[in-house]
Amino acid sequence: MKWTGKQGPWLAGLSLAIASTAAIGSWGFSQWRAQQPAATAPGSTTTAQASPALCPPGGDAAGGMAHHMHSMQVSSEFEFISHMIPHHQEAIDTAKLVRDRTQRPEMRQFTQAIIDAQSREVSQMKTWLQTWYPNQTSTQAYQPMMRPLEPLQGDALDQQFLQDMVMHHQGAVMMAQSLIQGQLVKHPPVQSMAQDVIRTQSQEIGQMQTWLGAWFPNGGQCGRSTATDSTGNGLMNHGNMNHGNMNHGNMNHGMNHGKQL
Repeated sequence: MKWTGKQGPWLAGLSLAIASTAAIGSWGFSQWRAQQPAATAPGSTTTAQASPALCPPGGDAAGGMAHHMHSMQVSSEFEFISHMIPHHQEAIDTAKLVRDRTQRPEMRQFTQAIIDAQSREVSQMKTWLQTWYPNQTSTQAYQPMMRPLEPLQGDALDQQFLQDMVMHHQGAVMMAQSLIQGQLVKHPPVQSMAQDVIRTQSQEIGQMQTWLGAWFPNGGQCGRSTATDSTGNGLMNHGNMNHGNMNHGNMNHGMNHGKQL
């Protein structure tokens, strides 16, 4: 992984708020989301829709997370795959902890969806490394992006998870954008996965921001999600997307990448 402090054109979308995340989600996540009640704060009858400026949660770990978010670029397809595997694994491990300890049913279902989708993608990416890059090894150690959750419980657990996972998802979106816009793809299935990461995780960012605004209105919501099209470009007019190319009816919170090999 090539970590730099430069912000290329592909980062410009960070300053934009998503007007509607539903238009860019995958079929599987849309089906899951349709079953969920609207998130509201106690005593409130409306859903918070605020979208504040980008801000990391407090603490030294958060500073490191913000640094990663603004510097994640890849220089090859191999770097994208080899770094996305531990990045996904961190999300999976954290989601498992929250799934087992949260008191909110929405969070249990949401974290399980993350576990299922990203576990499939990790398995697929490991196969790609073994098949396409058997003699290459990464020289860049993965730096964790999320703060420890073990000491937390209740609202503190849910709030920190959502804050950190918003930033974590944005990092994945940025890596996928870097791969696509840098024209680094060597194998079509990798491009399909990168496009799916952009769509699915952008929508999940929107959902997490909604929950942060509803459940923790006094400072809980951080970050702006990045609206993008299937090429990784910033997207304000969601109607321009060609959803037919992704065959949403066959997706379950992520494409079956194995069939594309």
